[in-house]
Amino acid sequence: MEENVTSLVKPIMNLNAKGYMIESVVYNGDIMSKIDVMIYLRDTIALKKEIDKCMQNVEVRDERLRILEIERKRRTITMPPPMQKPTGFAALFSANQRAYEKWLSEAPEREKERLRLEEEEEQRVTKLKKEYSSLQDENFAELGYAHKLVKQYTEQMQRQIIAPNYRDVHILETLLLYLFNNRAQTLTDAINLYHEEQHRLTMQNLAEQQRRQIEIAREEQMRLAWQQMESQREQLQQIAKSAKEAEEAAKQAKYYAELDFLMNLEK
Repeated sequence: MEENVTSLVKPIMNLNAKGYMIESVVYNGDIMSKIDVMIYLRDTIALKKEIDKCMQNVEVRDERLRILEIERKRRTITMPPPMQKPTGFAALFSANQRAYEKWLSEAPEREKERLRLEEEEEQRVTKLKKEYSSLQDENFAELGYAHKLVKQYTEQMQRQIIAPNYRDVHILETLLLYLFNNRAQTLTDAINLYHEEQHRLTMQNLAEQQRRQIEIAREEQMRLAWQQMESQREQLQQIAKSAKEAEEAAKQAKYYAELDFLMNLEK
């Protein structure tokens, strides 16, 4: 939608209502032609998008400021602990004495390292402070610019050409497209067309939902029918098996009966 609007609005960026033989319409006391309405919509959309962009930038900077504040309070460099001078009984041992002399000889290097680390920490904090101050200045400037845009947007809305229900950016872009494509000649026509399109989309969505529900119900019916068929098939197989077993039992009983009859005859 945004790309289409951008490409379609470019030809009317410098247009005005002069020289166009279009019937004027009165909107809350303002006599406006179709071109006037299109330019009004274009400016309103641009203001609304610019305000949203400014507020998003401010939110991003606020998050960065919060992180910087945490980093400023956190010390990242840990100084090496100084070696303790041996005292008392431990100072009498030669090994401790040699360690103490080594500690004394390395004292300048340790001090130099400590100063270097402190300087790095100071540079880091200074850099964070500069970035923090810069972000604050940018936020103040952005908020001032946003305040100016909000004032212009409020002045636009005070004309009450667009009702509050239609001040969403996407709705305004849709109305502008209708006017630019000559699908509507007045703002009222564009709003009516917008409602018709929304109603059509709602009906399509409802029809799609009903179609899906019907498909789901049909699939469920087919599943149940298949389960019933499987159950009936298993029952028939069980009946056939029982009948076969009964037939085998009858044959066996007949065989033994004939065998008993023949044995009786021989006796």
